[in-house]
Amino acid sequence: MTKHDEPDDKITVLFPNHQGDEEPDEGDGDNHGEPQQESNSGGEVVHLDFENNDSSSDSTDQVRGELQPLAGEQVNTTKLKVFEGMIEEGMVMVTLDTRVPGVSVPAKFRGLPELRLNFSHMFHIDDFGYDTEGVRASLSFDGKRYFCDVPWQAVFMMYSHETGEVVVFEPSTPD
Repeated sequence: MTKHDEPDDKITVLFPNHQGDEEPDEGDGDNHGEPQQESNSGGEVVHLDFENNDSSSDSTDQVRGELQPLAGEQVNTTKLKVFEGMIEEGMVMVTLDTRVPGVSVPAKFRGLPELRLNFSHMFHIDDFGYDTEGVRASLSFDGKRYFCDVPWQAVFMMYSHETGEVVVFEPSTPD
């Protein structure tokens, strides 16, 4: 098996895949909810068996627990914990929807459905902070500082530059 054929274990999706009317892959029945890799023209696809109720598989229960939809304060707490873990390792790229209420970014980026901002303790920014509400700091854009305030509701992906880990969250719909 080549490296390209191996599933990427650094991507975590924290919401179930809502595919609608697709039938679950019957397979050989021996996977007990384990990810299945299938090749298609669009690249690698990993399928999770959400229908399997076999309680004998601890990994299935663990995967299901990680992939349950999150709500309200639990979303903020989960995103904060993920960010805290990544930021202790080094730089974190936060991908956000600037249309979500409460987002403060430079005017030229407002209204974008996707913006990526890097945060790091190594930047030595005096006003860098994060809590259950979100992450904020004065970041540099074209050589000028702008105080960015990013509520967790706007964040739908985080990437650790140090470990390569990616965590994807269910995107929120802007009001």
